[in-house]
Amino acid sequence: AISPDGARTVQRVNAMLDQLQIDPAFAAGNVSGREADARATVNRLRSAYNDCNMQLRLLIRDSREPEVAATRRRCDGVAASQEKLQAALSSAGASAEQNKALLYDFYSKFTRGLPDAQTISFRQLHLKINPAATAPTDINEFRAAIAVLANVDAACKGSHKAIAQATEPHGPDSEQAAATWCATAARRDELGRVMAMNTAAGPARIWGNEIAKLKDQLESNEGFLTTDVTPVRRALFDREALVKEAAGRHQALLDAAGVKDASGVLGPLQPSIDSLMAEVDRLAPRWKFPAGNPRDAAIEGYGRRAVAKVYPGSVVKASVMQTAAFSIRKNALGVPLDRNRDGFILYKMPNEKYCRQQSFSYTETYSGGGTYQKPDGVRLNYIRYQPCQ
Repeated sequence: AISPDGARTVQRVNAMLDQLQIDPAFAAGNVSGREADARATVNRLRSAYNDCNMQLRLLIRDSREPEVAATRRRCDGVAASQEKLQAALSSAGASAEQNKALLYDFYSKFTRGLPDAQTISFRQLHLKINPAATAPTDINEFRAAIAVLANVDAACKGSHKAIAQATEPHGPDSEQAAATWCATAARRDELGRVMAMNTAAGPARIWGNEIAKLKDQLESNEGFLTTDVTPVRRALFDREALVKEAAGRHQALLDAAGVKDASGVLGPLQPSIDSLMAEVDRLAPRWKFPAGNPRDAAIEGYGRRAVAKVYPGSVVKASVMQTAAFSIRKNALGVPLDRNRDGFILYKMPNEKYCRQQSFSYTETYSGGGTYQKPDGVRLNYIRYQPCQ
């Protein structure tokens, strides 16, 4: 039976061999365009074999044990892989100069001047350097970039196929590597759709930051979503219309990119909205619609009509005034400017979990002689989600 020391050595060597990973392409003897990586792998295999061989040679007493013999076979396999890869490198050496010339030709055609400038966003998106990369708003510029990448793709699959996986001399993660160009070109239509959607989304990520602030301030603002940023209000309360507007503004670009469904154009906002609505869920049970407040049928009627106009499909549940009397605003000389009364309206939107309590303001402008001019309606203000009552 194998000795305890021998067993530990075998276990250690096998663990080292288990961690030894070989690129499938190298295992198959394919090193074209990746000679530097292949040479590094040869050195790694040689080092692993030497380490394995040295440790097993010390097991004189256990040399005939089955466990040692099995591990020896694994070591020999590493040596065989090293020799095969070394032979592939030697064979590739004969065509190295030819591939170098082909690689230079590729770079001179595609990675310099206008083609590079036209397609850099595509390559950065492919490498995930810039997930928010946008497409040119000029349709002709966008189509020109796609055309450049189509030419690159044809070269990668035809005349320059031999160096399509090359990372030299730029490196595997470089925007300029032939491998990056070829992989990007193959994905040009997919990447173009993503970039067109990013363009249509516009400053959605900035709006997402604003929504995150609303979430942080929600409790201190007693549940009211106190934003005056119009796109943010629309994203929260009239999202379908905002999606249509954003997509419509860039419809020609979306069509050119082959985008069939633009409903996800505000996707960057979704994590912020989800986080905000989770906070709404936590706080909603606290809020109640005012009971016993003053009433004014005429002014509340303005509020109800405003909600019906701005939010089609809404069902009004209740309305009240915040105060019984007007508050009058005057100038420095004491002359009235206008007078104001505020109210609340409670309504339900289809497919929303909660009712909305929204404040509104009714303002009459002073017209002289102690009289005020009535407005055509009210101004709708901030919204709070809460249980329907």
